Amino acid sequence: MNTPFYIAFRYIVSKKGSQAVSFITGLAATAMTIAVMAMFIVISIFSGLEELNKELISNIHADLTIKSKEGKLLKNPEEIISTLEKEPEIKAFSKIIEEKVYLNYNENGEIAYLKGVDSVYTQINPIQKSIIYGEYPSFQYQNEVIVEGLLNNRLGIPIGGDDDNTTATIFIPKAGEGLINKEEDIFNKEPIFVTGIFAENEQLNNYIIAPIELTQRLLNLPKNSAYQIAIKLNNPEQADAVKRTLLKNLADDSIYINTQMEENEAFWKMINTEKLIIY
Repeated sequence: MNTPFYIAFRYIVSKKGSQAVSFITGLAATAMTIAVMAMFIVISIFSGLEELNKELISNIHADLTIKSKEGKLLKNPEEIISTLEKEPEIKAFSKIIEEKVYLNYNENGEIAYLKGVDSVYTQINPIQKSIIYGEYPSFQYQNEVIVEGLLNNRLGIPIGGDDDNTTATIFIPKAGEGLINKEEDIFNKEPIFVTGIFAENEQLNNYIIAPIELTQRLLNLPKNSAYQIAIKLNNPEQADAVKRTLLKNLADDSIYINTQMEENEAFWKMINTEKLIIY
């Protein structure tokens, strides 16, 4: 082979090979960069959603929650309240009764959850900040409620009315046995007036927030009764220590106390599982 031709041929082949290697290297580097950026975006989004959910749960759920071990009703609410009032680490506490109900308006009905709360509840859960139309009940009238937005949209209940045309009705089945001759033998019912609607929320879907006196009447419960007591602490990081103190001071085997993390155990398990998968 002609020597100059051979040298030229080898130069061209070598140059093309070098270009191919450079192209493949660049392509691999680009792919790696895109993959790292995608992973970074996924992790950032997950972290953002995690913080959002933590904030949401922190607002909705109390630092500590007292519940009954047997049945729904707390057996000694007055004694519990007396103990809570003496604990300096407690900022506020609220009695709560929650039950599944049937909400009816203008011959349309939905299964909903009625959460009866006292006037201190907004110090535990600032639900009033989530109201998108209307206003939070004044607690001057026991039949004023706020309703989750999507639930209210499905039923079309007017906001802020105070006449028969704007009245919805809540039904709760009666406990016990006996002959059933009419509707009153099956259900307790109460009229309600919707003063406002709050933004839809995964934690409060299909919820009605009402004065606790309304739920007590519907369930024929005593005035001071409660299913649970939600507690807000001055320092949420002291939840475990305050829990131990309360359990010691109450010395009541009929109750248990959950921290916010214990009350939302399923949520935290889900978060930890997702972290394990991603990382």
